[in-house]
Amino acid sequence: MGTITEPETYLRLSFERMLAGDINNGQSLRGGNVPAVGRALIAAGRLDEEAVLAIVDEYALAMSLRRSGFPFMRSRGPEPPEDLSSQRVVAGDFEVVSDGQRMVISKIVFTDDRVELHATGTLSSNGPSGPGRALMRGFAGMGPRTLPATLTLVDDRGVTAKASVRGYSGSRQGWQGTLLSDRPLSPHAEWIEVEGNRIVLPPQPPPVDVRTEAVEPGDAITSALQQEIASRGAGAPSLEEFISILESIQAVDAQTPAVLDARRVAAALASGTAARGVGPPWDAVFRRSGQSDGPVGRMVIGAVVGSVAGFSLRFDSLTSTAEGFCVDVAASPGWILFHHYPAFNLDPCPIMWWAEDDRDNRYFGWPDSRGGGGSVTEGTIIFTTPLDPTASSLRLLPTGRRERAVVTVALDQLRGRP
Repeated sequence: MGTITEPETYLRLSFERMLAGDINNGQSLRGGNVPAVGRALIAAGRLDEEAVLAIVDEYALAMSLRRSGFPFMRSRGPEPPEDLSSQRVVAGDFEVVSDGQRMVISKIVFTDDRVELHATGTLSSNGPSGPGRALMRGFAGMGPRTLPATLTLVDDRGVTAKASVRGYSGSRQGWQGTLLSDRPLSPHAEWIEVEGNRIVLPPQPPPVDVRTEAVEPGDAITSALQQEIASRGAGAPSLEEFISILESIQAVDAQTPAVLDARRVAAALASGTAARGVGPPWDAVFRRSGQSDGPVGRMVIGAVVGSVAGFSLRFDSLTSTAEGFCVDVAASPGWILFHHYPAFNLDPCPIMWWAEDDRDNRYFGWPDSRGGGGSVTEGTIIFTTPLDPTASSLRLLPTGRRERAVVTVALDQLRGRP
């Protein structure tokens, strides 16, 4: 596409090319590179978001008329978050035997109105499914399999609840899923029973510090390039396309420092190597690339951020290995944890997942969704560089355009830490 200095014409021609393409092509229905054009025009200050979305609405109508029943989707509007809560989180490897089958419960979350059990188990195809089991189909070449449909829970106060499957995934080797109870149990219980299997609960760790703070707006082009990298994971497959659009509207050239840094960062993240000669914050991110000396263990976080950038977040636990670490989270609205949302999305990454320790290291993560029900999604934020073994605290920093949350975690809780 040649250089077009009139921004509205540039965007409209992008839409026209989309409409002239194969209407049955999924990428055409999703807008192809048109959302990237809109984001680039906004970042460069050529058009504001309201003007871009007004043009989007015109072409959304044209698309819906050409493809009845499959309208072109525009960017998600504001969605009210569901209030998340966390009275207590328990992490471990608790073995439970139910109906002759073994499962391992790795996490128990006590919320205001229910208990969540996160479990894994072995699938069985022997015999018909019993009254306490759910039929599981749909895995190629597997045939019918079964897993628990409901579990009976009892706490040490005598309160009884039924937990049912909310979602699961499986393979030939086993399944993993989440079960939700129909009522809360005491978050102060010393033990609970799952199908008669008693689980002694460890003491609650001390509460973590949670706050939100304003973020000074940075350079719009630099921020947009960071979002393109963050929204596509380590490979950032369309970063070059986005840079090309910025060059076409004369917002950057090949020697612009932000462009040089973005290319080096994307290449390093894709190859698992360190990016050399980049500026902040990436210089601190790559400081520990290639190390394999991280503390090994798992710890409970159990913190809730009521609202940051329009999202409610729950931080359950942190797992650290020698090569990296990850944080189990829940989010509402849940789409924040999904990659490649199929719409005209002008804000592909409304939250960037940063962290920093007390040794001046920074960490950059990507969400890996495990799915969910309703407006809540659960997932894991994956950081591919290891924690500094000498660090004593970590600040998790989910960051929006104007504010960020600060969740401060003491790392001495990590089990098995050297």
